[in-house]
Amino acid sequence: MKQFNTSFIVKLYGVVSDGQPVLVVMELMEKGNLRDFLRSHRPGAEENKENRPLPTANQYFNWAAQIADGMAYLESLKFCHRDLAARNCMEYYKPAGKRLMPVRWMAPESLKDGKFTLKSDVWSYGIVLYEMLTLGQQPYAGLGNDQVFNYTGVQRHVLNKPTGCPDFWYGLMLLCWKYDPRERPTFRQIVRYIENYASDEFVKASYVLNNVQIMPEAYNFDIDLDDEIMKRNVINEEFVYGQEEDGEDLEDVDIGDGGDLADFASEDELNPVCINNRRNNEKSCLDDGIIEKVD
Repeated sequence: MKQFNTSFIVKLYGVVSDGQPVLVVMELMEKGNLRDFLRSHRPGAEENKENRPLPTANQYFNWAAQIADGMAYLESLKFCHRDLAARNCMEYYKPAGKRLMPVRWMAPESLKDGKFTLKSDVWSYGIVLYEMLTLGQQPYAGLGNDQVFNYTGVQRHVLNKPTGCPDFWYGLMLLCWKYDPRERPTFRQIVRYIENYASDEFVKASYVLNNVQIMPEAYNFDIDLDDEIMKRNVINEEFVYGQEEDGEDLEDVDIGDGGDLADFASEDELNPVCINNRRNNEKSCLDDGIIEKVD
């Protein structure tokens, strides 16, 4: 990870392993993580005492493009992130020595067999878009971890369209949430899809757009682009926080500071392969680490 050199991945400067705890020295991001930043812009929210305005369409396109570009860099090196989420957490909680999994961001195939791939990262990216368009709402709010597993992995359902969300964004989410991983776009294709709406600064800094060798052929996205939607704020004053398009009330869970325990479940709790391995006295089906090299 220390060798990564691209504009939209936080830089790792070093690791201090002499003694406990192990210390990781990384580039300082003064505004914190995206999830908390989004929540601090909710109208009337306790976190928004300064009455910050709603994000603009340009901000959303830049955030989405930057995340996709950083992931495209990892994709080109065949690295799998495995924990792409707006909170951008650096620390896992392991009560009782068990690994926890970010089930609300995991693709169905990852929930079922514990395997993470470049295409499962694309699924997680779609969840990040959902977080962006709801100003940091917890995905599948109101559902327990086991219910999320059943809802996504068994019943093959996806998150509903947030109220006020333009078709452009929800269409991209649905592409990322294709049940068959082979039908999901690559991150390079996502960058090409968004680039016309991103800023000039992004275009200049983009890994994908400045490496001709890796630029893919145009991808046939089955989404009708509405120029009028593009000109308006992605989220407007009529956005109803904590609700999905079908009107079903969703609880915006307060997960507190320092970690998202409500977003995680132990591997033994949810993953069938891990359950089988446990019964056979085998080791965990997941190895250590967040970013992993894939074949």
